[in-house]
Amino acid sequence: MQGKVVENRGEVITDGPFAEGAELVGGYLIVSAKSLDEATEISTGCPIFEYKGSTVEIREIMSLDF
Repeated sequence: MQGKVVENRGEVITDGPFAEGAELVGGYLIVSAKSLDEATEISTGCPIFEYKGSTVEIREIMSLDF
């Protein structure tokens, strides 16, 4: 599965690794993006960074063909 991990409002962007399944999920947002890169760019404005959240994981959950 492809994905990205975004830290500090996009100052650091890496390919996985993702948190272990036992890690706590603090919430999630679903966005519509044309690519993983577009979703990564959108994530740099994630509200969690306003509250000292440290990372955001970007993963494709479903491909939508419009």
